[in-house]
Amino acid sequence: MKISLGGDLIHYLCSGSLLVALKKAGLVLGKDYEVNCCGLSCIPAVLFMDREEKSYVLLSNMWEEAKHLFKTASKTCLSGFVKDLSTIFKVKRRLENVNNVNELMKFVKKWLPNLRIDESSPVKIYAYNLRKQNEELLVGDLYDIIAKVLVYPPNFPPVDGYMSLAWVFGIPFGDVAVHVSLKDDIVPKRALDYIFISYLARYRKVLQMRLSSFRFVCEIVPENSLDFSLTSARFLKAAQDLLHRRLN
Repeated sequence: MKISLGGDLIHYLCSGSLLVALKKAGLVLGKDYEVNCCGLSCIPAVLFMDREEKSYVLLSNMWEEAKHLFKTASKTCLSGFVKDLSTIFKVKRRLENVNNVNELMKFVKKWLPNLRIDESSPVKIYAYNLRKQNEELLVGDLYDIIAKVLVYPPNFPPVDGYMSLAWVFGIPFGDVAVHVSLKDDIVPKRALDYIFISYLARYRKVLQMRLSSFRFVCEIVPENSLDFSLTSARFLKAAQDLLHRRLN
């Protein structure tokens, strides 16, 4: 069974509770299932693979720091994204600003072990290759991989021609999809609002096309919450729904 996780909302850091719940139910990572991930969901997947018993505590400890680093990804509704985009355009912040990536890598090296990821690893990490214009399974040094999968516009520029797959397709292919959707509260007033709505419509069309290929889809709505335990509980509920569907 291939469980696929999306990735460019901070809420995906709470997906570790889904993996913990599967373990408690007797499912073993690498034997009973694998995780296909992109963006921020790669962090809990890697931590669970390497430090299974401590992964939930590590994620809860990094939560506050992550909220400040991934500012746009920490929004709880779509209007928050538009507001951030507007601010960035006003101050003319350049995408090629390497300081953003340096801060990102400081965070990664503080919280994640540097592992070797290969094609046999039970956690499969995907990014979007801008040069080849396709999704790609990444293998090699974890820090090099994470540098590519966590970057997304407008906060972080592409690294070595890669960006987060979540901004293009939303989620990697698999059997089971678990994804987070934010409240659509945009009331268009400015040109940027209409631009974002146009992008969102295209993105949702692509996402729905991809989700239609999954056997089971679980949607998580965070309900405007940035509380780690509350969002983790929603991923726990997703695990329970998955187990119920698998056993029936």
